[in-house]
Amino acid sequence: MDFCIKNTRKLSQQGATESLLQKTGTWSGCVVDWSEEANAVGIAPDEYLALQRKHKTHNVNLDRASLVKREMVKGKSQAQIIRAARAMGRGYGERMVKADHAALSQRLKKGIKKVQ
Repeated sequence: MDFCIKNTRKLSQQGATESLLQKTGTWSGCVVDWSEEANAVGIAPDEYLALQRKHKTHNVNLDRASLVKREMVKGKSQAQIIRAARAMGRGYGERMVKADHAALSQRLKKGIKKVQ
């Protein structure tokens, strides 16, 4: 279930902060958890290195990478992740999301091969 907030100005006057408006909640039954721990997806050190190699830089956008990983864990396709990230603004473009998805997918596949 998605919620659409049309008038953020009215909500900000009621005391809602900008960070709360940008967060996504985690559904568990009939309760939505808005805490940081519920939405946190960690980037492992080997994934971080894979992202650095893919982007050819030491400065990796960890917010974008964790968004991509969180959506991958939920089982969303690359196109669905791109559509979800497009609303985030600058730095969340299709090319960068595809690069993050490729790097994280590659690490995921290598991790599965090691287990088998």
